[in-house]
Amino acid sequence: MLANLPLYGTQPWLSNGVVHLSGLLRSAGLRARVLRPRGALGEAPTVVFAAAYRTFLRDPSMAERLDAMARCYAEVPWYFDEIVDALLEGGEAVIALSVFRNSVDVTLQVARLLKARAPSRVVVLGGPEAIEEPEALRLPWIDVVVGRGAERVWLPLVRALLDRRPQALPAHPSLWYGDALSAPRLVSLSGEPPPPPPSSVDYASLVALIADDDCPTMPVFLNLGCPYRCGFCSNHNLYGEFARGESDLVFEQIEEIVAAWSALGSPRNLSIQFSDATTNVLPQQFEQLLARVAEARKKWSAEVSFRGQVLLDRRVTEEGVRLWNEAGFDSVFFGLDAASDEMRRALGKPGTAEQVAEALRAFQRGGGRKVFMGVPIGIPGSTEAHFEANAAFVEFALGLGVLGGVTLLPYMFFLQGQDPALTANNTGERRGLLWRLDVPGGDPAVRARRTMDLFDRVDGRVCASTPFPPEHAWPMMLPDADPDELARWFARHGAVHDQFAVEAVAADEPMPFSPARGAAVEGAPVLDRDEALSFAPLWDSALADSGWSLDGIQWDSLVRDAPAVVLLLTGGQRKAAVALQSASGAPRGFARTRRFAVSYLSRWHDHEFVFDQDLMARIVDTLQRWERSAARAG
Repeated sequence: MLANLPLYGTQPWLSNGVVHLSGLLRSAGLRARVLRPRGALGEAPTVVFAAAYRTFLRDPSMAERLDAMARCYAEVPWYFDEIVDALLEGGEAVIALSVFRNSVDVTLQVARLLKARAPSRVVVLGGPEAIEEPEALRLPWIDVVVGRGAERVWLPLVRALLDRRPQALPAHPSLWYGDALSAPRLVSLSGEPPPPPPSSVDYASLVALIADDDCPTMPVFLNLGCPYRCGFCSNHNLYGEFARGESDLVFEQIEEIVAAWSALGSPRNLSIQFSDATTNVLPQQFEQLLARVAEARKKWSAEVSFRGQVLLDRRVTEEGVRLWNEAGFDSVFFGLDAASDEMRRALGKPGTAEQVAEALRAFQRGGGRKVFMGVPIGIPGSTEAHFEANAAFVEFALGLGVLGGVTLLPYMFFLQGQDPALTANNTGERRGLLWRLDVPGGDPAVRARRTMDLFDRVDGRVCASTPFPPEHAWPMMLPDADPDELARWFARHGAVHDQFAVEAVAADEPMPFSPARGAAVEGAPVLDRDEALSFAPLWDSALADSGWSLDGIQWDSLVRDAPAVVLLLTGGQRKAAVALQSASGAPRGFARTRRFAVSYLSRWHDHEFVFDQDLMARIVDTLQRWERSAARAG
């Protein structure tokens, strides 16, 4: 049995490592079940969410982490017990769990309970956290930890465990065995195992796991790893050497995913994510794949779109962007990293700032739909001038009108993500947000202030977010800040980020520093029903050529505890509902403009609705244009 447990931080919630390893087992004739142990992606009690994100953002000791999870279990035992029940109900002898930084503590607590209830089950840990810091996971209730290169040792490992033949367990630098398995003499593999055979993934069972998600997303890999060695990224350490994939195999996998999704008859739009470190690192390979996808999608009965992370430089051309559109590759993310050529060279980042800018212009000329930008803030050595260069580049991109959102990322330390000299000279915490160096950008308070400043400049013009709740991060990074100042900032920008894991926060338990639910911020306009209804004609032009039409507008006195105007829309056989609320009063939303919180409703008044990212982006853009026009009119 394979699984990655909550907390889930981003889509796709399903780890591509789980998908790949399940396929390797199937290719070898070994049966495996892939499990999602909880149905609701964002469902987690506040106490669990807070404890898990403390580990994600900081570097508590393992004793502190285990103690925090024990307290969580004492408070909400049902949350962990239900996961354990799901893991044990199939009777599998080997339970393999993929761990990420934001999910590792929940996984360790679940594994501890699992071994107490079923000591004969073998618990295997792998995934990014097992590669980053395998030593920390060597706990008495863990049987095997698999580090880097899992695909090379996976089949002999699982065969030996299933056959209960400890003498056949492979010896490899990436493997650690607990006391129950390490006593017998291990047989070393002769050299490196051969590359694994092409995986045969049971996509029919995997797509069933995502059938009821608001934004169902299935991961695939085109290539493994990244050929670049940028000085802030841990990809090259997590994956090792870059390995080129087979585009024919990936196309076959896409066809299998689409066929399985079509067989479900779901009205929802399926998203397939290329989970490569950089999707277009080999542009000819990528465009050949997309050309096949563009031709094949003409025959697909399901609505399918693609997403992935790209490099913006000379690889991006107008013709290539038109192909992206034709293939449905319409959610594109890139990391700016640095708009200063000096900084880019220091980081080993390919391309110049002007090449990145020209790629964005080509994206615009080619009719690219939306590009989402990540902006790391406070990379070691980044000065105020470097920050202002990044801010100016964001302004340039906003002026092109192609940005769908900006993710602002105060730089976090990973054990394998930066130059070892930086790690050695760090006087703060080893991992997370609170690292300290005697270099520009080395103070957590400086990084937090810069991030908050950039939020002030761009939020309301485009959706701005962080990969973690700022309500947890800013008090850590700004321990001397005035709580009232932070409360005002949270009231303006929101206290939580936009990823679905944040929905875990219990509605009746606001976090520290959050404004009172429904409270208006001084000087901020409240939602006016008549005004909101009066600009209904705007939606006709906003929805032109989108495939969506407006069915009606209704007023609801209570959506997520605040008044809302609800837009009801139809797109073919699909129905969508979008709530517009006062930005000062709504508890959270998909995006915020200066005056509105915009949310999609998956269920409203006993009716079910779908989520469509392009539709949401159109609505946000329309509100922002209306607000700018209203501001100019006085």
